[in-house]
Amino acid sequence: MPDKATVIENLDRHTGRLSDRVWSVSVGVIAVSMTYVVESAANREPFLTPAEVAPAAGLALLALLADLLQYLAAIRQNLGLLRTMEREGRAEMTFDTRAAAYQLRSAAYWSKLALCVAATAWIVAVSAARVVELMEANP
Repeated sequence: MPDKATVIENLDRHTGRLSDRVWSVSVGVIAVSMTYVVESAANREPFLTPAEVAPAAGLALLALLADLLQYLAAIRQNLGLLRTMEREGRAEMTFDTRAAAYQLRSAAYWSKLALCVAATAWIVAVSAARVVELMEANP
C-alpha cells in the first residue's frame, strides 16, 4: 500500500506529464489548423476551410494560455508561501486551498485539459465529417 509521499510523487509525475501532453497536442492542433488555412489559399476546394478549423485553433490556443496561467498562479502562490515561511521562521506550511491563487491554479489546470480535449475533438470531428463527405461524393 503506497504512503502519502508516494501518492504525492505519483500525482506530481502524472500532472506534469499531462501538462506536457497539453502543450504537444495543442501545438499540433494549431499546426494542423494552420496547414488547412494555407492549403485553402492554394486550392479552390480545400479539404477544410479556415472557418471550420478556427474553433479548434482557438480552443488549443486557450489551452496553452490556461497552462501559462496555471504556472503563473503556482509561482505567485509558492512565492507567497515562501515569504510567509521566511518571515515566521517556519520550515513547513500547508497550502490554503481557499486562497485565490490556489483556486485559480486548480481552475486553470482543469480548464487547460478540457480545452485541449475540446480542440482535439473539434479537429477530429470536422476532418472525419469531411472524409465521409468525400467518400460519399466519390464512391
